[in-house]
Amino acid sequence: MTHHQKILTLLDDEQWHCGTEIMNLYIKDDRKRISELVAQGYNIIGKPCDCGKHVSGLYKRKLIKKETYGIRTR
Repeated sequence: MTHHQKILTLLDDEQWHCGTEIMNLYIKDDRKRISELVAQGYNIIGKPCDCGKHVSGLYKRKLIKKETYGIRTR
């Protein structure tokens, strides 16, 4: 499974995921992989994480899926 696939599998539930969850996938340069997915057309949004599990400036991420005629697409 590629790094991109690992990230998409994690974010597939369309819920917010803390940056530590993505780091736990052991992906080097995870922010770069997310940027690459966005460049490929995936709608991944982020905002500062407020989960309270860390004090660093991590972001949480969420995949927004588009629905077209009842069929889910990226």
